[in-house]
Amino acid sequence: MVMLCTRVGWGVPASLGGERAQVHVLVAKRIKPYIEALSGLSQVISETSPNDVRHYFLDEIPEKGVPTLLDEICSVNSAAWVGIGPESLEFIKTHEAGYAGVTVYAMVLNPEQIGEGGVACGIPLRIPVSRQVAVIRNELTGFSRWGLLFDPDRNTAFFSQAASAASDAGLTLVPLSVQSKKDIPAMLSAHWQQVDGVWMIPDATVISERIVQFVIKEALIRNRGVVGYNRFFYDAGALLSFQFDYERLGRQAGTLTLSRLNGAPCGREDPEFFAVVNRRVKERILSGRADRGPEGWEE
Repeated sequence: MVMLCTRVGWGVPASLGGERAQVHVLVAKRIKPYIEALSGLSQVISETSPNDVRHYFLDEIPEKGVPTLLDEICSVNSAAWVGIGPESLEFIKTHEAGYAGVTVYAMVLNPEQIGEGGVACGIPLRIPVSRQVAVIRNELTGFSRWGLLFDPDRNTAFFSQAASAASDAGLTLVPLSVQSKKDIPAMLSAHWQQVDGVWMIPDATVISERIVQFVIKEALIRNRGVVGYNRFFYDAGALLSFQFDYERLGRQAGTLTLSRLNGAPCGREDPEFFAVVNRRVKERILSGRADRGPEGWEE
């Protein structure tokens, strides 16, 4: 049976003159990125508001413990319910009916796939496509033709947005669409001469540590670059990687939560991020191109 915040006395935030209000943070798993986000969020709430923060790790709560958890989260002194990670957002979506406090999510890649509904307030873990294209254009001059590696069943919409943004930015985006990891080598071989590099995005079909290392190795052999989306890509030799400071994302979520508690309207916020160019790799690629002519590589 699905329990909801509909018992008598539930879902009524504490008054300013009564018991200190609680901000309940539901963390999907006890993993480093989520723990760092929790730390940042807790700091903001504790430093800049009179609210107390209580956190729970969802993967450590047995099914029989859910009623007790909901008793705490849906209590009369509960001001906000924050979910970190997709499983936490899904849990909130399942149990939030009748909850009168503020609900916020953070570190969820595709919240629309979970169904935001009433939890439209949050910070998805996806950088707007137009901002990624702008970074690639500004940071990687001399690399104007990019192949986007993706599964069309998962990321056709991303490709369409990226192709439009790339065209506006004076870049060319070539679709490298595959429906299986085993199709990647042949797809790359057929397109190396058409691109200056490969852009890899979060896509379960085409991403694994082994595939990332393979694509970067094959690209560097041909003096091509790879754009990725976390520190692993940078360490593996990617030319550019988009990265997050997870504690900073937590602070962003904390600030958003407080603004909602102060009556601000809600919506999505773009996640704060930074991009790192591997200067050593860039110099190696450009030097290799200079040595081998305009195509920059030999079969």
